[in-house]
Formats: sequence, structure tokens, C-alpha cells
Amino acid sequence: MSDNNEITALLSAILEGQQTTNARLDSIDSRLDKMDTRLSNLESDVSTIKGNVDSIERSQKMQEKALGTIAIRTLAHDADLSELKKAE
Repeated sequence: MSDNNEITALLSAILEGQQTTNARLDSIDSRLDKMDTRLSNLESDVSTIKGNVDSIERSQKMQEKALGTIAIRTLAHDADLSELKKAE
């Protein structure tokens, strides 16, 4: 009967070890699920930010063109004013 008790004790120890391992694996799975969710949220945020940056770049290019046009017109107006002053 001593052998049976030893076998039972060993099996109990193995079962307890498996339960501990299973609990750890469940904890790791839970943390991985949370990390996957965070990663998905980050991917979404990065995509949104990229879209915003693209929009800002397009807007900036349009503003640069407008400023160029304004600068040319300002020079033309300054030249016209200079000619008018000379004519007076």
C-alpha cells in the first residue's frame, strides 16, 4: 500500500503543477489579448494620424501656392505704385 500512497502523492503533485501551469498560461493569454487590443488601437490611431498629416501637407502646399501668388501680386502692385508716384 505504500507504493499506492507514493503514486497517489506523485499524481497529486503533478496535477497541482499542471493546475499552476494552466493558471499561468491563462494569465499570459489574457495579457496577450489585452496587448492585441492595444496594438489594434495603436494601428487605428497611427492610420488616423497619417491621414491627418496627409491632409495637412495638402493644405500646406495650397497655402504655399497662394502665398506665392500673393507675393507676385504684391510686387506688381508695388511696381504700379512706384510708377504712379513717378508720374505725379
